[in-house]
Amino acid sequence: MEDKEIEKLYVLIEKQIDDTLTDEEAAELEDLILTSEEARKIYIDTTSFNSMIFEKGIEGLRPLQLRIVAEALGIHESTVSRSTASVLIQTPRGTFPLKMFFSSGLQAKENEEGISARAIRTKIKDIIDRENPLKPTSDAKISDLLSKEGYRVARRTVAKYRELENIKSTSQRKRAHKLNELMDH
Repeated sequence: MEDKEIEKLYVLIEKQIDDTLTDEEAAELEDLILTSEEARKIYIDTTSFNSMIFEKGIEGLRPLQLRIVAEALGIHESTVSRSTASVLIQTPRGTFPLKMFFSSGLQAKENEEGISARAIRTKIKDIIDRENPLKPTSDAKISDLLSKEGYRVARRTVAKYRELENIKSTSQRKRAHKLNELMDH
């Protein structure tokens, strides 16, 4: 709920207490209460489904789609989208947008549910952060490394996620490292 909606809610509740609420205002009050109740249900459903993120960080993020939450709560998908659009939640691991808890998934061998695309992107970034800058890890090699961890991710998907993380290609990373070495001397 936005600040102006909360203000409006308080004004309407005061009018209800004073018994000066019009029928139109009563309907608006009911809508605002339903909206805040839906937002609360969405928050509880989403965070309880993805509670492992609080322990493991992004790697604990399970695939979850807006449609699934909407069906579980018996509301429209657009309601879930609107209700999570500007909501931030504070956790022991930092403050996150509630929208972050929604992610598509990829199949994992040992886990029928799969792993969130966001978690795979984090794994790719971690692999590249640990690489030897003189011999950068290729997308195919990253795909193989992920496969050994039990995640089936095609080379093309690795390239797509790497680009989404604004990480350069193997040759560009190698070239950038060599250029930095020359600049430092």
